[in-house]
Amino acid sequence: VDNRLVRVNIEVRGASAEPIRYATPVGTAVPVGALLAYVSDWLGLPESDWQLQLDGIALHPSSTLDEASVADGSLLVVLR
Repeated sequence: VDNRLVRVNIEVRGASAEPIRYATPVGTAVPVGALLAYVSDWLGLPESDWQLQLDGIALHPSSTLDEASVADGSLLVVLR
C-alpha cells in the first residue's frame, strides 16, 4: 500500500459550542475508521456515530485516505 505523508486540516463539529480545529500530518494509507477512532479517543469525544467528511461527502470507514483523494491542505470534517 502506497503511503504519503500529507498535512490536513481537521475540524470537529458537534463536540462543543465552537468547532475544534487543528492541522496535523497523516499518512494516506490510514483507514478513515482508524483516524476517526484516534480523533475520538484523543479529544475524548462522547460515544456517537461520528463520521468523517471530505468536501461534504461522508467517507467510508474502511476506505483509506488515499482512496478518498486526501491531499495536502484538505479539510476533513468530523461530525455526528
